[in-house]
Amino acid sequence: MLMPDLSMSMTIFFIAMAICFIKKPGVALLIAGVSLILSVVYISMFSEFASSRIATWLDPFSDPLHHGWHTIQSLYNIAAGGVFGVGLGVGSEYQMKHVPNIESGYILSGISYQLGLVGAVLILVLLSLIAIRAASIASKSKDSFAFYLAAGISAKFAVSIILNTLIVVNLIPSANFGGLPFIAFSGSSMILDFICVGIVLNISKYSMGVKSLSLVARR
Repeated sequence: MLMPDLSMSMTIFFIAMAICFIKKPGVALLIAGVSLILSVVYISMFSEFASSRIATWLDPFSDPLHHGWHTIQSLYNIAAGGVFGVGLGVGSEYQMKHVPNIESGYILSGISYQLGLVGAVLILVLLSLIAIRAASIASKSKDSFAFYLAAGISAKFAVSIILNTLIVVNLIPSANFGGLPFIAFSGSSMILDFICVGIVLNISKYSMGVKSLSLVARR
C-alpha cells in the first residue's frame, strides 16, 4: 500500500465495500459516497496523471498515438471480430504487435476479435459462474469467518471481471486491474486465483456439516 498503485488500491477498496455492504449496506454506501467525492477532488486538484487518464478516456482519439492507443486498438479489435469472430488463432501475430497488453489486461479484446461477441460473452458467463458459486457457498456457511472469506473471494472475482470488461469497451478509464481470472497471462495472479478457489471449496466442504472452521482453528 506504500507504492502509488492506484489500480490495486481501487480493487481492494471495491472488495472491502462489497464485504461491508453485506453486513451494513448504509455504512458501505456512505463510505463509497465520501470516497467518490474525495477522489474527484484529489484528481481535479493534485493528480495530473489521473486527470490525463480521464481526459483520454473521454476522447481517446485526442491522443491516438500515445495515451489513447490502447483504447483505440481495443475498440478496433472488438469491432473487427463482430458477432462470431474471425477464427481461433487468426491474426495473433498482428494483435501481439499492435495491441498493447493483449495477453493480460486487454485479453478480452483479443478474445472478441478471434471468437466474436458470442465467444466473449460465453467466457464472461463461465467466469461469472465462479463468482456466483462462491457467493452461494458463502450464503450457506454457518461460520461467520468462512462466510466473509468466501464472500470476499466472490467479490474479488466479480470486481475483476466487471472492471476488465468495462476497460476493454472504454466505459471506465484504462488501468491495470490484473486481467481476467484464469484467462490473462500472469503467473502470480493465476496462482492466487487457484488458491482462492481451493479456499472456497474447503469452505464448502466444512459447510456440509463436517466441522466448523472455528472449531478447527481452536485445535
